[in-house]
Amino acid sequence: MTKIVVDIEALQRMVDWLSMTAEDMSGVGKSLLRATSDARSYDGQYAPWVQALAAEADHDIRTSASELNTLRQQLGRVAKAFEDADQAVEAGDFAWALIMRGMVERGEIPRGDWFGWRERIIRPPWISPEEWKLLTPEERRELVLEARRAYDTQNARIARMRTPPWEKAPGWLWDITGINPLLMERGVFLDGREIEAYRAYLEQVKAEYEQHWADFLEHQSVYKFGVGDDLTEAFLIYMFGLEGAAEYGLEIHYSRDGRFEGAVSAGDQRLLLNHLYERFSDGDPAQDIILDDIPQFEDQGYGSNYDADFGVHHNLCGEIATAVAIGIDPIDALITFDGVPGGREILLDQSVGTDHADLSRLLGEYGWEGERVGNAGDPYPWRDNRGWHPKIDQVAEHLYEGRAIIALVNLDTSSDFVEPVDGRSDAAHWVTILQVMNTREGDSVVRVFNPYQNREEWLPFDQLVDSWTPGPNYRAVVATPPEELQWLPAP
Repeated sequence: MTKIVVDIEALQRMVDWLSMTAEDMSGVGKSLLRATSDARSYDGQYAPWVQALAAEADHDIRTSASELNTLRQQLGRVAKAFEDADQAVEAGDFAWALIMRGMVERGEIPRGDWFGWRERIIRPPWISPEEWKLLTPEERRELVLEARRAYDTQNARIARMRTPPWEKAPGWLWDITGINPLLMERGVFLDGREIEAYRAYLEQVKAEYEQHWADFLEHQSVYKFGVGDDLTEAFLIYMFGLEGAAEYGLEIHYSRDGRFEGAVSAGDQRLLLNHLYERFSDGDPAQDIILDDIPQFEDQGYGSNYDADFGVHHNLCGEIATAVAIGIDPIDALITFDGVPGGREILLDQSVGTDHADLSRLLGEYGWEGERVGNAGDPYPWRDNRGWHPKIDQVAEHLYEGRAIIALVNLDTSSDFVEPVDGRSDAAHWVTILQVMNTREGDSVVRVFNPYQNREEWLPFDQLVDSWTPGPNYRAVVATPPEELQWLPAP
């Protein structure tokens, strides 16, 4: 998403200029009236005519001055919003800053005490007065308290995401620059430079990387919900590209014929850690869930009936991807899915596939609204004058607005990777799109959650599009969060 950069001091100077100009214009109108009030009459006509002209001019001048005052007030609120946002960032309240900036960038001018609900039990601005009147005092209190909890959680997550890597790991810049800190501590340098020279160089590098970090945050769109809170890996890819980031630990993946295809996210950057999902996974592939081990499903005939993998279900990628999209543990989501129309039939018989309607019904259980994408007349068509295929700006818009994207792509079951169809080990497979960005070199990349091996994968965006299957429709489910979550800012 393109962000607006504002010179607050220049904006405030414009506000002051408008104020003075409006005041001067009002004074001009008053002076004109005074100048014509004693005009001499000629046969009773001259004075009334001049005075009428002056009154009309005074009215026009006052109207213009009033319009300038209105503009001054609007610009003043805009300047105040950006100033408050900057102060909020300095205080570590990133969510406040992003909400205020987002409102102004959408053309909405903040009015009144937008954040008063954080201190008092009053109506939050995303609840209409009519809805608020219908709530009991206890319902109002619970709504506001839940909003505060959601806000605090998102604010803490955004703060972690926006903390640069060198503040999380002091040695991070050492690794990037290649300087050995032990040599500095001992005062011995292989090339004979002085300690201060090295320190000055490191400060210079840090300043450069601080600017790179700010640019990176402006050139990526990360999904609002259900995503991890560390952008270190993404930043390395932004700086050095997918293949270049391999020098700093990113695991690169190649196809069977030796073509570069993408990268696998590091274990500590992944989402489904310490979840029930891992307890009930059959191991390899990770998306094979032992349904019979889940107490609610035990001895009820769920999953396979074969002795070798009794009770295991091999085909739950859509349900798992959906759970990740909305921040729910996949096992909890499967238990919920058992109660939706058609859910039990899918869990009992792994040969029954999961389609967009099944995922939309699961989403609906958590207050999300799932919409099919890919066919003519769907709410969010990919097709425009650039073609039928999904474009990175369309995907970025969905993620920025908090809409989940669960895409039906092709999986190579021999490499476990999202790859274009090649007629060998292909399988239609649901994944969750988590992040898109353009690198410094202008390459478009995407991060997806691939439930097959419970991991995230980084792909060139074009490769994701080429892997989107089946056929030209580029099918997906786009899900809108419930109203009580929509107001939360994107990282």
